[in-house]
Amino acid sequence: MKYTFKNESERLDYPFHFFASSFSEWRVHSDVSELIRLMKKEKISFKIWQVRKPIDAHYPIRQCAPVVNDADYDYLGSYIYDDGLNDRNYRDGID
Repeated sequence: MKYTFKNESERLDYPFHFFASSFSEWRVHSDVSELIRLMKKEKISFKIWQVRKPIDAHYPIRQCAPVVNDADYDYLGSYIYDDGLNDRNYRDGID
């Protein structure tokens, strides 16, 4: 069975999109599942926000985060990529 994300922002009082960023890139998408899939390809950690603005809105990005009014976004969380290096470095005595 295949799942499809249904963005119902047109039914709300405000448009929205999802914003994800890592230290190497940022992306926006109307489908949070697709955004996560695209970000996971990089194999690095990233964070996700829901931004209550149209997907084609222009706003600054500072320190990997969207710069909009506090009422215009929600930080949803992060995906931490764990390749085991931190554990291996700890065991080997590498800081």
